[in-house]
Amino acid sequence: MLVQYFVDTRSIIVLRLFAITLQIIVNPPFNVDKVKSVTAAEAGRLPFGMPGINKNKEVSNANYLLISYFYAYLNESGRAGFVMASSATDSGNKDKPIREALVKTGHVDVMISVGNNFFYTKSLPCSLWFFDKGKPEHLKNTVLFIDARNYYTAVDRTLNEWSPWQMKNLNAIVWLYRGETEKYKQLLYEYHKDLHRKAALAHAEGIYQLISPSIPFQEIIDALNKYKEEQQRKAKIELEGALRFARKRTQAEWDERIAEIDALITEAKEGLWLTEKFGDGEWHDVPGLCKAATLQEIEDHGYSLTPGAYVGVAAQETDDVDFADRMKKIHAELKRLQAESNALMDTISRNKRYAPNISCFRGNCQVCLIERFRLKLHFLPYHYPTPKFQSIRAAKLHITLAPMWYHYQVNGTELNAPCIE
Repeated sequence: MLVQYFVDTRSIIVLRLFAITLQIIVNPPFNVDKVKSVTAAEAGRLPFGMPGINKNKEVSNANYLLISYFYAYLNESGRAGFVMASSATDSGNKDKPIREALVKTGHVDVMISVGNNFFYTKSLPCSLWFFDKGKPEHLKNTVLFIDARNYYTAVDRTLNEWSPWQMKNLNAIVWLYRGETEKYKQLLYEYHKDLHRKAALAHAEGIYQLISPSIPFQEIIDALNKYKEEQQRKAKIELEGALRFARKRTQAEWDERIAEIDALITEAKEGLWLTEKFGDGEWHDVPGLCKAATLQEIEDHGYSLTPGAYVGVAAQETDDVDFADRMKKIHAELKRLQAESNALMDTISRNKRYAPNISCFRGNCQVCLIERFRLKLHFLPYHYPTPKFQSIRAAKLHITLAPMWYHYQVNGTELNAPCIE
C-alpha cells in the first residue's frame, strides 16, 4: 500500500524472491554521489545506459542508477515501488534519455508527488514511483499521475503523514484507474461499517442508527456536528456543577468523549472527500489531483514525470460578486467602525476626567468600585486587608470605605472615597 510506510526506511524489502524479483518496495538514499562507474557497469543492471559520469569516472548523482537497478531486477510480470527525490522526475542531462527510454517501455504505472515533512529528519518533498511489467494492455499507453502534496494529516509543526483512511483513498484512485470498481465500493462499505461501529462504542445515541451505506457522508457529518454541540453543552453544565476535587476527572472524561466524536467526523470527512470526486465509482481525471496521461502527452512534456505538470490546478470556487461593489461596501463598513471607535474613545476620555491618578491593577478598591457604579456597571464582590471598616451610603449604594480617604465625585456628588493601592 503506497510503498508501505516508506518514511525513513533505508533498505530494500523483497516481498517475493525467485530467480528474478517479482515485487520490491524500496526507499533508497537520495542523490548519492561518487559512485564508481566501472563497478556499476560491471553489475550488468543498466538496461537504459549509464547516468552522467564526471572526470573522475564517478556517477555524480546515482538516482537513475538506482532506478535502473530496480527495473532490471523485475521479471516479465514484476512490480516495483520506491521512494525517490522529487528532482528525479524532471532531471536533465544524461538522466533524461534514461527516463525517456523507461517511459517508452510502457512499464511506468503510477507516479505520486508527496509534500514536505514526511520524513522524521528531513523536510524535503519526494515522489513515489511504481513500475509494473505486467500492466494490462489497455493501460500500457498511459501513466497515472497523482499530486498528493496537499493531501495529508499534520502530526505537528514539523511532521506530516497519511492517515490509514487517506492511504486507502489514494489506493482507491488507483483501483478506479485500473477498472477495479468493486474494490472502491467495498471501501465505501467499509467506511460506513466502521463509522457505525465506532458511533455505537461512543454511545452516540441516534447517530449509529443513522449510519448506513445509503446515507450520504455529508448527512452523517451534519448529524455528528450537531451531536458534538449537544455534548459540549452537557459538558459545560456538568463542569459548572461539579465539585472542585472532581472537576479535573470530569473534564478529562468529557475531553475523551469529544475526541471520539472528532475522530468520527474526521473519518466521515475522508469518505466525503472520496465520494465528492468519484461518486459511486466512476473513473475520471480530477483537476489538481489525478490524471491518466498518455505516452504522447508525456512526450509533449519532454518526458517529465512530475505529476503537477499533468494534473493542473483544482478549479477555484467563485462567489459571482462584483469586486468593485464589494470593495465599496467594505470601505463603508470600515468608515462606520472607525466612527464608532472614535465615539468610544471620546467617552473613555470624558470618563478619565473623573478617574483618580492612581495605579490600581486589581480594580477592587473603593475608587474603582464607585467608578464602576458611575458607569452603570455591575457592583462586584471585593475584599479589604484593612481590619477597620466604615460604611456610607452613596447614591443608594452601600460602599465599604477604608480609613484612607480620597476626594471623588459621582454624578455631581462629591464623596470622600479611599484607594488602598
